[in-house]
Amino acid sequence: MLKHVILGNGAAGITAAAKLREANANDYITIVSGEAWPVYSKPMLPDYIGGKLNKDKLFLRSHNFYHDSNIELVRNNPCKDIDAQSRRIILNDGTSIEYDRLLIAVGGTPLIPPVEGLREAGCLTLNSLDDADRIRQQSRQGGRAVIMGAGLTGIETGFALKALGMEVCIIEREKRILPLQMDSESSEVMLERIRNEGIKILMETTIVKACGGERNTILLSDGTQLTYDMLVVSSGTRPNVAFAAQCGIKIGRGIIVNEFMETSCRHIYAAGDAAELVDAKSGNSRIACIWPNAMNQGRAAAFSMAGQPQGFSAEAARLNQVQMRDIPFVSMGLVNPEEDCEILSRRYDSGAYRRLVIKNGVVKGMILIGDTRSLRSIGELIRKGVDTSEFHHRLLEEEFSLK
Repeated sequence: MLKHVILGNGAAGITAAAKLREANANDYITIVSGEAWPVYSKPMLPDYIGGKLNKDKLFLRSHNFYHDSNIELVRNNPCKDIDAQSRRIILNDGTSIEYDRLLIAVGGTPLIPPVEGLREAGCLTLNSLDDADRIRQQSRQGGRAVIMGAGLTGIETGFALKALGMEVCIIEREKRILPLQMDSESSEVMLERIRNEGIKILMETTIVKACGGERNTILLSDGTQLTYDMLVVSSGTRPNVAFAAQCGIKIGRGIIVNEFMETSCRHIYAAGDAAELVDAKSGNSRIACIWPNAMNQGRAAAFSMAGQPQGFSAEAARLNQVQMRDIPFVSMGLVNPEEDCEILSRRYDSGAYRRLVIKNGVVKGMILIGDTRSLRSIGELIRKGVDTSEFHHRLLEEEFSLK
């Protein structure tokens, strides 16, 4: 019987644990977590903050799941060191756990930009359920929330705080919102819709100084001063790689892994937001901080750990769906294409928008805003690589369907 130890109780970790138990009913499986909770849905945290969901609806597994699956869950005691030679990990309280196979799925840490006074100003981040509880507790109807960063998390947090009765202002340094999920035209469409929902967004603007205390203020790059009751920083995350680097595992931006989620150290694997997947063919690498990717990588890691390697494609990492709940929106596949791609786009009378990226007759990516009824059909075309040449003219029909 093998001893499997999994660092992290998120999407990658819990998926790997479940697959390992399916593969072998008798292997030892231990999940080590720095949190107190059973696994929960991070993408749904803004809905919890905004009151759309009760806390119990966030949990993807109950405490009974771990017991019933014979999976040991170590809570509130994260790993602080790995001894790869003796195959054991050292926890925060000094205890150690031996392993035969180790999966590092510890996610990332929120980035706090080096802005004068920002940390001292009591800024909040949203990367855990405890973070969400702090944001809920500090929100107040009629107060002003300033959010630094107009990515998915920042925008959805903005909608959540607006639902609680707060005035919301989002500060974004780039020329467009959601640059990883959208091209410039679709970004403008989305920006207009967000503003129409009553959320203020300042583009190409940065916070240069923050002052906490009795009168919370921030100074913007254009010289404007804003007061706030809540300051939320949503500037991305940094993969948690420190203890992996200390034990000699190869590190880039994240923990370098191949298609089998193997690191440079024998019997150690990585998956999820901490992993940097290198494509064997192109040599390109990618950190795909999206929930479905983390699950798929956890699944691939489990197969490798169980001696049944199946692999995970770096190309597949580009075919994950991103959605925003308050405004129907889907981004999937290639959205910022190469020069040899054809672009089909249309704005409809309803205000909806559709953009498709096509290469050699095959749909490689799509953006849908306001109307996502064609999601399943177009998504199927992307996943299967279907040649659409014969019905190319139908792809922008408002109710396009393969049925």
